[in-house]
Amino acid sequence: MAGPSGTTPVLALPYPIPDDSVDVPRDILALATKLDGYSSLRPPATGALPGSPVDGQEIYLQPPGQPWHWHLRYNATAGKWMHLGGGPKLYAVYIGDKQATAASGWTTTGVKITLPFKGLWNVEWGAGYGQAPNINQFYRLGVGLAGAAPVPANGVTLEYTAAGTAGGVYPLGQRSLQITTTSAPIDAELSLYTVAGLPYVGSPFIQAWPTTVDP
Repeated sequence: MAGPSGTTPVLALPYPIPDDSVDVPRDILALATKLDGYSSLRPPATGALPGSPVDGQEIYLQPPGQPWHWHLRYNATAGKWMHLGGGPKLYAVYIGDKQATAASGWTTTGVKITLPFKGLWNVEWGAGYGQAPNINQFYRLGVGLAGAAPVPANGVTLEYTAAGTAGGVYPLGQRSLQITTTSAPIDAELSLYTVAGLPYVGSPFIQAWPTTVDP
């Protein structure tokens, strides 16, 4: 009988069985053709997610305006694209000082990145240093979405108290969190919080990369 008639249980790769007629070129061509159709062996580069992905499908996804790609694999059980690696992080930094414009509450800094896809994002942010104008004053640097003020769920924990010294300059370091976005594109922007006076931070930065991307 014509062949190859057998298939492997996972990838359904064809192979000849004893009842098949002997035709080595035919069998090799059948296997090569099957392998040639798997995107995981040669993931396509694209700027948009495929409309009907299948389990194990892989792509190189290019964020808008970027020259590089992220390597993603679709997990049908989770219904998400898993980030395998690839290009660098989305990044923004302000070289210089950013000062609060209101003496209390949150004020945006203008230092932001656009998260181009829905999903779970790793976000890191921080500053090289900060200064509070009042003794025992604390100030915070947090991440807000779509122009809104940071909320506790967004990990507003990067803070410093100028204990005992007004005008002292102190290192801030960085914090990280995971943010789930249900719409895209959406801006993630640094905001500065104060209870009195106008503190400032130097060289604030924010960067992000995906853990998962939603269809």
